[in-house]
Amino acid sequence: MSGGAGWTREAARAGAAAVRVSYDTEDHDVTLTETHPGAYVPEKANGGHPASREHGVPEGAFGSSVVRVDVRYRVPPLHNHPMEPHTSTALWDGERLTVHTSSQGSNVVRATLAALFGLPEERVTVVAEHVGGGFGSKGTPRPDVVLAAARRTGRPVTVALPRRYLPAVVGHRAPTLQPAAPRRAPTAGSPP
Repeated sequence: MSGGAGWTREAARAGAAAVRVSYDTEDHDVTLTETHPGAYVPEKANGGHPASREHGVPEGAFGSSVVRVDVRYRVPPLHNHPMEPHTSTALWDGERLTVHTSSQGSNVVRATLAALFGLPEERVTVVAEHVGGGFGSKGTPRPDVVLAAARRTGRPVTVALPRRYLPAVVGHRAPTLQPAAPRRAPTAGSPP
């Protein structure tokens, strides 16, 4: 993906088309398995919550259970493709920034842009009038917000990400491997 800025959409596209990128290739490796050499359990997941949680003494309960259920679930990746595209328009007025964006997290966008440009948060206004559904991809600042905050133009700048770019730049839910939590199986006459 490349980007370009211009006074017209055509000029911006021509600028983006003129960008040439070179890169080294590596073997294709995108399948998550339990034995993958790069597999790990992150410290935090789902918005900062611990990635691994246990209650009680699961191994002890599992070991003393009459019946044991030991299963693992594989959850495939999910790419967020909302109907409304990721689009932002930014306008600088001196040291004041106003951004119109389709974000479900206006306060986070405001704090991020303030930190990025060294501004007090009071000088950043984020307007999210029509979100249109984000399916988990519009809760945090995305590249369209940062790119739209171009200071040098003196004019409003709009960035609209085409649908074909969404898998690469607006997030996704990574595949997971989840063991079922071991629980004691109920015996006849005992509560579950």
